Amino acid sequence: MQSRGVDLAYKENLWCTSFAVVRVGADTFEWVQSGDSLILAIDRNDRYRVLVPDHAHDTETLCMWRDMAASGTPRIFENLKEQIVAVRRQMNVTYGVLNGEPQALDFISRGRQNLRDIRHILLFTDGLFIPQEDPCGAHRFDILVERYLSGGLQAVYDHVHQLQCADPLCHRFPRFKPTTTSPPWPSPWAPDPTNTRYAD
Repeated sequence: MQSRGVDLAYKENLWCTSFAVVRVGADTFEWVQSGDSLILAIDRNDRYRVLVPDHAHDTETLCMWRDMAASGTPRIFENLKEQIVAVRRQMNVTYGVLNGEPQALDFISRGRQNLRDIRHILLFTDGLFIPQEDPCGAHRFDILVERYLSGGLQAVYDHVHQLQCADPLCHRFPRFKPTTTSPPWPSPWAPDPTNTRYAD
């Protein structure tokens, strides 16, 4: 950042990222994670569990976005700039990111779990969160899991992409980024039904 002339005196200027890493062993798997990169495990009965904290630090901002869209406020992103900056200033204070600050280490989540009955482990960021008309509600991981089990990550992407394409101004489904035109992985990418490693 210094070589690119970033003013490090202002926290909101810091470049940041999130991460999720899983190491699979013979009988267990372990993980480390921070930010909005989440880890979700699905068992052979199609039940799922999010294994790491979902801080959803943008919820308040997106609820404000929803209200502005409903009232016809133009240039919502620009109008929310102060709010967005205020949230960024909470990096590694109320939620964790990797941005060069040593405090990031305090927000790293770690864990280990038995592989028994686990069929799928998903690692994903907010780009695969299911768009919601009410961003104040909990994330719809049930829909994400249902789509994944029916057609893999491609099916999740297609569902998210379809909803976002129908809302190019981000008014119906409040979000910071408009849709992209193609998934960031080869297509198709579905779970392998012949993979029985985690089955009895």
